[in-house]
Amino acid sequence: MISARALSIIWGDHDRYWQWIAQPESRFSECAELIEVCWLAISKTIDSNVLTAHTAYAAYLVFKLEPNAHGLSNPVQTAKITVDGDTVSEHFVCLDVREGEPPYPWWGYDIEEIDDVILPSERQDGWWEVQLGEFYSGDGIDGEVGMSFAEIRGGHWKSGLIVEGIEVRPKNNSARKYNIIFDCDRLIVICKDYCRRLIV
Repeated sequence: MISARALSIIWGDHDRYWQWIAQPESRFSECAELIEVCWLAISKTIDSNVLTAHTAYAAYLVFKLEPNAHGLSNPVQTAKITVDGDTVSEHFVCLDVREGEPPYPWWGYDIEEIDDVILPSERQDGWWEVQLGEFYSGDGIDGEVGMSFAEIRGGHWKSGLIVEGIEVRPKNNSARKYNIIFDCDRLIVICKDYCRRLIV
């Protein structure tokens, strides 16, 4: 997983908008907590040579919501994956699907009215994740993979999001079997059951 501290978060270094907090259940020493912003944008670019070549991957934003979180249901957000600058995946996601969270009528739609909105799912570690997209690693030489999550069009305030990081993992592996951890741009690969398959 790429830690929140290693991500590019717009206004992330301004304590008026974001703060860095400890979360006991996180693998990292600190996570990013959104205080309040209108322009929400999180991104990261990695070198493809840190990935296994010729492998299908998926990227996930790993997060939690505070009980009083707001502004994260509607307008929905946009997730995008690029490989060497070319967009290979782009779709809508919605972080907040709690019952009773009101839509924002000036944007003019509910999430049910948009096709192919990706909703979050709860992880075994207690966090939530939403898929940012899928990509193929190719030969893994001299390439870049960009991952982004944003809501910058609605012009409304958003708060209560806690970001642990972005996780990149092979599509046919769960987070429990294979974790890729990027902490401050240093790659640590933890291999469990997957190691045996790499050796064979």
